[in-house]
Amino acid sequence: MLDFVVRKILVPVNGGHRTATLREFGPEDARVTIFYIHRFGGGGLEFSGPAEQLVEAGHRVCCLDLFGHEASQWLEPDEYSPNNDISSVRAVLRSYSDRPMLVVGNGWGGHIALHSIKPEYENLIGIYLFDYVNTVQYAVDIVMPLEHSIADIATTDLEQFERELRQLSGPYGRFGKFVSAIALQRVQELGNVFKFPVHAAAFRQFFADPSRTYSSGAQLVRQTCPVAIINGRLAEFKNLIHPPKRLDRIPKNISTYTSPKMGFLTWNAAKAVDQIIEFLSVDQPGAKDE
Repeated sequence: MLDFVVRKILVPVNGGHRTATLREFGPEDARVTIFYIHRFGGGGLEFSGPAEQLVEAGHRVCCLDLFGHEASQWLEPDEYSPNNDISSVRAVLRSYSDRPMLVVGNGWGGHIALHSIKPEYENLIGIYLFDYVNTVQYAVDIVMPLEHSIADIATTDLEQFERELRQLSGPYGRFGKFVSAIALQRVQELGNVFKFPVHAAAFRQFFADPSRTYSSGAQLVRQTCPVAIINGRLAEFKNLIHPPKRLDRIPKNISTYTSPKMGFLTWNAAKAVDQIIEFLSVDQPGAKDE
């Protein structure tokens, strides 16, 4: 894995401060800094492969672990809220807002990113959203209950983890197989920790008021920089059942793609990175050489 620098970000929460973890790959003097906001249940390390390719292309990559994920602080159950994750993303973007930057949001991370971006970020040159669907029902009905149960698995044995994973995912059919495969991949990415790297208590925010995060269509259409939405077959299926709101008139700066092989970003990272590198190879406003 490519070497990285770890930064601890202090984020105001409930009158105090909590710590979020940021991993920085590549040179500080890179022309463009790329920020990755992971999907729920993921983490910054899932982007280490794409980060290596982007650094080789001359860019700097920053990957944030949201609260309750990987190396960021696990909060008290009543402290989890989209607002606290939005605060952590803003704290990072603010510290880099004096240079050209591109934001990549994966799944739920795309919604968090859109809520975090402010108009004064004049050096924002582009946004990439993977598996972005402006709906809540699919996640609340299927994905979140299953991933919440997976996060509660307590074992240090890989075979036991896989057995419990099969038992939990079986009733969900092909969707269960998809989600459980992602969970197993995450365990393997983290060196066979045999524990889904997300705090089970973090799920409460979805069941309490999921629309607070997933209703990001208004934030999407207000963006003035180029935006690319890239969905795979699973996201396309969700779109057919729950058409995205506020997207009946898509602004010209927003491009949408459906790739039958895309799916989650980390499963088709090469395809994603190729698109980002191609975009950054063209001079963008605010990304000129000194």
